[in-house]
Amino acid sequence: MNAFPLGRTLILAALTHAALPAQAGPSLVCLIQPSSQAEIGTSVTGVIETMRVERGDTVQKGQVIAVLRNDIERAALDVAKSRARADADVQAAIAALAFARQSTARAEDLVKKKFVSEQALDKTRTEERVALQKLAQTREQRNVWEREMGLAQSQLAQRTIVSPISGIVAERYLSSGERVEDRSIARVISIDPLHVEVMVPADRFGQIKVGMVASVMPELPGASPVEATVKLVDKVIDGASNTFRVRLALPNPDHAIPAGPRCKVNFDDPAIGSTTQRTTVKPQPESRTATRESASQPATPSTAPTDIEDGAIRALERWHRAWESQDLIGYLAAYTKDFKGSYPSRHAWIEQSEASIQKPSRTRNHISEARFQSLTEDTLRVNLRQPKKNGVPRASTLNSLLMVLEKGQWLIREEHAQR
Repeated sequence: MNAFPLGRTLILAALTHAALPAQAGPSLVCLIQPSSQAEIGTSVTGVIETMRVERGDTVQKGQVIAVLRNDIERAALDVAKSRARADADVQAAIAALAFARQSTARAEDLVKKKFVSEQALDKTRTEERVALQKLAQTREQRNVWEREMGLAQSQLAQRTIVSPISGIVAERYLSSGERVEDRSIARVISIDPLHVEVMVPADRFGQIKVGMVASVMPELPGASPVEATVKLVDKVIDGASNTFRVRLALPNPDHAIPAGPRCKVNFDDPAIGSTTQRTTVKPQPESRTATRESASQPATPSTAPTDIEDGAIRALERWHRAWESQDLIGYLAAYTKDFKGSYPSRHAWIEQSEASIQKPSRTRNHISEARFQSLTEDTLRVNLRQPKKNGVPRASTLNSLLMVLEKGQWLIREEHAQR
């Protein structure tokens, strides 16, 4: 079911240049790194019997990486289990103690009847105490054997090498049959989330807070801007470079972004780069009307914008604001990840967009009106009227945009311009 009736259009005089906020600051160079990594080795010396991972494999915490030869350790464990489970000595000591107690009881009865001397009774009592100590000694010996079994199990477990973290096998240094001494066997890195490390000028200290959301543009072919959250702000400023370090967490559940590339981060994107409330330009009641495409029905005033209308308006504000402030990351973020315009590839479109947005003599536009037409529940056709703004009135440009709703955000999938 459509969020608002098919064919309904809104004429908005909302996105004027005069109402836009100040230009965003420049992007900063950053580096995308794993959130954690582990050089996996072993505390024992041995020969690798089986290597169970290859470079690029995905592993989970506790998963077996390699197994060393363990014939001796396994045999020692079997012996320790046999000793710990042996019950004959304990049962013999119990029987001896029971017999000693019976002998003592008979001796006591005979002493009462004056059939044996007190010396005979003392002897049986001594034999009972010896039998009791023998039972305690036997039980303690079994406890020792159980602890030896635990030691043998630990020694055998050292021959099995597991991953301490979940992630990707970045390097595999050894293979089956090679000897392990003081070398690492493999290196595992965690890339979900990723860490974005950036050096920020000291004059920004105090402006960047934990929890802020910034826009990150990886330097990868066809990459699109993504959002990252500030997790750590250093309290120390490096005197030599007059900068401080900031770390951001970049979600990467599908492992689409690799670790290692350089990137650009923008903390000043008004759309997502601040924890303060964003000012959204709202249309004035007298500048917005609703019309029906049917000529038989007169135009009537529209009601308040729906959530879909508000979302599309905010998306257009961010898109236009990014162009005006020469914010390439924010500008590219307004498009779908597969958008390439009329260019042969998305990479070519990004290069052309970067050249156009950074051109000093580029024409600055403002949007005088926008018409929204619902095609489906998550698709809009938007027609924008953009008069040129270079000091002299000129013919306006009509931009026709096809916008789609992806993960709660309205993005541009198609764009066509005509005079």
